[in-house]
Amino acid sequence: MIKKILKENYIYILIIVVLTILLTLVMKSSLLESIVSFDYNFVSFMKDISGDKLTFIFKFITNFGDIYVPLIILLFIFIFVRNNWYFILESSGYLIAGVLTYLIKLIVSRPSPIEALIRIPSSFSF
Repeated sequence: MIKKILKENYIYILIIVVLTILLTLVMKSSLLESIVSFDYNFVSFMKDISGDKLTFIFKFITNFGDIYVPLIILLFIFIFVRNNWYFILESSGYLIAGVLTYLIKLIVSRPSPIEALIRIPSSFSF
């Protein structure tokens, strides 16, 4: 059974292995410093153009995409699609994506920028 799963999904396993190796190389190289430098430059630029209206718009977009869009999609699937398998599949997909995102944030542990545009979060950010 395991051989069948490995044979059918070898391309996905290969992609995961390659991405893991690349992530390890990036974390141990000077490329990480370049990324952090870019972050500071970008934050500096955004600080120059930021304001209360722009902050409100981006907070709204963030919360809307994190909470309301998945709930609306799941609601439409539950109401309009007669096959509950799609609802279960979509719900588990959102759940798995959320758990993986949380785990990746714990693994990478990239610190937030020093000069934040709004209140500095106490958790890791990327």
